[in-house]
Amino acid sequence: CSKMNGYSGGAQENEDWLITDAINCDNYINVTLSFDHARNYADNSGLFVLVSNDYDGVSDPTTSGTWNDITSQFTFPDPGGWSFIDAGTVDISTYTGSTTYIAFKYTSDNTAAATWEVDNVLVEGELNISAFIAGSFNSWNPSDPDFQMSLNANGLFELTKNLPAGTNEYKVVEDGNWYPGNNQQIILTTATDTTWKYNYTDNLVTHTMPTVTGDFWSLLGGTNWDAGEPLGEMADPDGDDVYTLDVVIPAGDYECKITLNKNWDQSTGGNTPFTTDGVNATTFTYDFPNNITTVSGPPPVMDTVTFVVIDTAGRNYDGFFLKGSWDASGFYDPTWGGGMEHSAFYDDGTNGDTLAGDHVWACQQLLAVDGGSNTWEWGVNDTEHNWVAGNWQFTVPDDTPQTLSWEVPNTPELVINEIMYNSPGADEEWIEIYNGTGSSVDLENWKVLDSDGNHSPIVIPAGYSIADSGYFTIEVATNGDFPFTPDYDGSGNFQLNNGGDDVRLYNADGILVDIVSYSDSDPWPTAPDGDGPTLALIDPASDNSLPQNWAASEQDGGTPGAINFPPVPFIMVTSPDGGEYIEQGSQWEITWSYGFWDGNIKIELVKDGEDPQEIVYNLPASDLSYMWDVFDDQELGNDYKIRISGINDSDPVGESDDYFSIIAPYVLPDIVITEIMYNPPESGEDSLEFLEFYNNSTDTVNMKGLYMSAGVDYVFPDIDMLPDTFLLLAKDSMAMQFTFGVQAYQWTSGALSNGGENVELSDSLGNVVDFVPYDDALPWDTLADGWGPSLTLCNPNLDNSLPQNWTASVNFAAINADGDSIWATPGFACQVSLMAGFEADKTIVPVGDSVLFTDLTVGNPISWNWNFEGGMPETYNGQTPPYIHYDSPGFWDVTLVVSDGMNTDSITYENYIYSGYAPQAGFDADVRVILSGNYVDFTSLSTGDSLSYQWYFEGGTPDQSTDENPEFIYYLIDDHAFYDVTLIVTNAFGSDSLTQEDYIEVIPVGINDHRLTDQEVILYPNPTDGQVNIELPAGIEANLKIYDFTGKTLFDRMIVGSEKLNLNMLNQGIYFMKFTDPELGSVVVKRLVIR
Repeated sequence: CSKMNGYSGGAQENEDWLITDAINCDNYINVTLSFDHARNYADNSGLFVLVSNDYDGVSDPTTSGTWNDITSQFTFPDPGGWSFIDAGTVDISTYTGSTTYIAFKYTSDNTAAATWEVDNVLVEGELNISAFIAGSFNSWNPSDPDFQMSLNANGLFELTKNLPAGTNEYKVVEDGNWYPGNNQQIILTTATDTTWKYNYTDNLVTHTMPTVTGDFWSLLGGTNWDAGEPLGEMADPDGDDVYTLDVVIPAGDYECKITLNKNWDQSTGGNTPFTTDGVNATTFTYDFPNNITTVSGPPPVMDTVTFVVIDTAGRNYDGFFLKGSWDASGFYDPTWGGGMEHSAFYDDGTNGDTLAGDHVWACQQLLAVDGGSNTWEWGVNDTEHNWVAGNWQFTVPDDTPQTLSWEVPNTPELVINEIMYNSPGADEEWIEIYNGTGSSVDLENWKVLDSDGNHSPIVIPAGYSIADSGYFTIEVATNGDFPFTPDYDGSGNFQLNNGGDDVRLYNADGILVDIVSYSDSDPWPTAPDGDGPTLALIDPASDNSLPQNWAASEQDGGTPGAINFPPVPFIMVTSPDGGEYIEQGSQWEITWSYGFWDGNIKIELVKDGEDPQEIVYNLPASDLSYMWDVFDDQELGNDYKIRISGINDSDPVGESDDYFSIIAPYVLPDIVITEIMYNPPESGEDSLEFLEFYNNSTDTVNMKGLYMSAGVDYVFPDIDMLPDTFLLLAKDSMAMQFTFGVQAYQWTSGALSNGGENVELSDSLGNVVDFVPYDDALPWDTLADGWGPSLTLCNPNLDNSLPQNWTASVNFAAINADGDSIWATPGFACQVSLMAGFEADKTIVPVGDSVLFTDLTVGNPISWNWNFEGGMPETYNGQTPPYIHYDSPGFWDVTLVVSDGMNTDSITYENYIYSGYAPQAGFDADVRVILSGNYVDFTSLSTGDSLSYQWYFEGGTPDQSTDENPEFIYYLIDDHAFYDVTLIVTNAFGSDSLTQEDYIEVIPVGINDHRLTDQEVILYPNPTDGQVNIELPAGIEANLKIYDFTGKTLFDRMIVGSEKLNLNMLNQGIYFMKFTDPELGSVVVKRLVIR
């Protein structure tokens, strides 16, 4: 009894299906269905009885199979109650087949929910088969009434007759079909009653007891695999046509099979493996009515096999079913279990699947271990139970788990690109395929199908192909007025559904290459549903399974055989694109991209309400950038855009996406750190740590947003610093007030390191305003390290990153609680009468250049004595020295001694001036004439110290390098060409570049016969003392020129074949020998060293 209801705390929307197993009604007539049922609550309106002969037994019955509604032919309870009634008996013969399913469908809604109980479901029919024995004893009469068989209680046809002595032969005749293939023999010495039994389902007949054969009988004195082995004869003590045999077999792993009539003429299935323990009897059972062999005893050893189908590339399939050469019990069966599907594949993280939803499908099977004696096979069906691919082989030698996989091929990957599924008026339907694979594709045996697997597919015959980047149109259906000549007429097989359908494309191997499941409602475009446009893929490279990648074609009738949406020329401004702040008088790189157009452009500055201001005109669009010099007096505003357009009216135009601003130039505030108390003379915590800041400009500076980016943590508030004033930042503001009587801001966290550290002030944009890398070791004044003085910068115009510009404070300030004296000037200028200081206009100087020095001394000096190590002049007396010339490379000190008549002070900047040589570029190559596909190694011959390198190799791969001596620069273009090479060398003193035009000659493979190549020009000895041998290929005459390192020609004449040259007139050094073939123009350059 089965019960269904839709009540859970109230009536609910619900649908349940109660479905029988598959019932084979092929051999029956007058098939009827009857059942008992009861219904309570609600009414009978949601109860249905259905029959199908094409349901697959596993899929959702609401979408799979054709269900015939026979509800009205049965009697339903009225009124309802809990008492069962007989629903009646209904003939269902019209709807039956080899796989007949009966379904009881229950539905309810939120207004009413019945309870339905069903019991005693019975399907009956009359067997519609006749079977006869025909043989030598009745003249092979196929319908002899004396030899007609009858159905026994076990579902077998049976007949007993007395046969004469001698050799008798026979077959079974069922409805005109003769079984088995070979005549069966009965040899009798006397007339004997003979009984035949016939399994009409599997077409098997026997007149003897079945025999167990196998690979174990030799252990018991019999013969292995003997179809008539006497020890293997089975018995049927119960008369139920189920035969058994008990045998004790030595321990081991074996296989067996059942034979009929003691021969191999009929198949009872595959070999059955089994395991014995040598003690207990093994029972062999053969169920003849169902043709099933089982072996009981110790269970067979089974192996877990995981089958995997990988569909991550195409992602076109919605699932698979597993097929393979084993039966339902997992034993090897060469008939593939009669063609059964063993399992569905899963993509939900179960049944061997590792990750749900990734289009990697898996299922698992327990297969009987056979020691590797059989070669097993597997394959897959799609969800419509159509064969996809398979016959992949494997073995099951032991119980080690194994995983077998197949990846769905996704090549060639053609794309369904355009669909006309509902043209206006009578449907003229077609589809278009696009080829983006990079090569032509032969379309022979490619197929197109809609969502109905029962339809005949459109099969493209031989002689059709689709070119690379080409389109192929296929006529699907017509009413006689097709609007164009398609590439292939496939009409007559099916029509596309106007309300939504699948379009499936299969390659010649039957692999689903592409599928589009379109709809006529949102989110799919709706205009293609009868309004004129086609359903057109926006970009063939996009995922055509997604509705957002489709659109209605721009014109009625679509674009058969052509691009759906021709690209629109465009220019896109990428910078400035909106939101930027650009200063007056600055430079800004304007950048853009463009496509589907080429030409020259103009760039304009656009401001709301004003005429555009032209920045540049007639610039090649291919430049992709332009450095804009913003005028110093450019009007300020926050409503600017850049407009870039072609110079012709029809050319594309692009603008910044949003407004940017032009602002006044930002001036970094001139705030200087002028005093640091990092280690006051205190016991315990240093409460008197402080930093002093000085406004060294003539403008008031608002400190809001400035922050300490190194040393301690603090963000300054909204306060103004007037010119020539100080501001204090301290660890403890109260301690500062108590000790020095000054106000200070207290930093948020942190402390100044007694061992030295970086102290840095930055603005809100992250720009560094000031930076001091103080230390507690020389050359920094060490008196500031805990002895009482602070570290003081008395001249804010000096570079406060240099230790020589700092001193320990000499101004007494206070005595702390420990009795220690403190020298500092927090919030006040230094009290010094004279302090030497200076700066240079540059400190990195190419040899031969000059430097201008400026005096920055504090006080009122009356004499200045300068000393310029390495400079000319080396000394100077006076405030403003002339330009000092540096002719030698090195690091040079500068010293200034000043006096005001009473006091003297001096300062030395060690290694202040760095002088060196600007570089000179030069290079060589190991070979200059090569075949296409080969490489060249380059060597820098540049001069100068601490060089950086930038190479450019026209036609080379890679085309750039920053190595000193680049290697393996390949030239891959298969064409005769000459290529330039450029080297740019840079150091602190400048840069130099060298471009050698047509430096590398590349010869295409196949036309290099008789050309002069580097490998064919031989020089020896090299290096040489003056005599050099030259060998050229036979028949080659070449012009030889010899150059020195400066490029001066020293030798020029023709060379033929092999020659010895006397070059004693040349000095020791490096020379270049250039060989030119005057006939073909090929050039080879060799380097020669004369020692």
